[in-house]
Amino acid sequence: MKQIKSDHQKLLQLAEKMTSTNIFCTEFESIALLRADWIIVTFDSEGKKLKIKGSSSEIVRKQTNGV
Repeated sequence: MKQIKSDHQKLLQLAEKMTSTNIFCTEFESIALLRADWIIVTFDSEGKKLKIKGSSSEIVRKQTNGV
């Protein structure tokens, strides 16, 4: 888990610009599955534009306050 966190932090530090597009949200009772595509646009060490693309999924639970 520490390695995932470390890699995630490094990825976010690269970002000149990060765009996330929500693809869907499927709800069931108090949980939901979220899916998004993302793109990070930055520059490599030689100044060339670099695009990194990926997808993410999250499972979220509604809190007791309804949010």
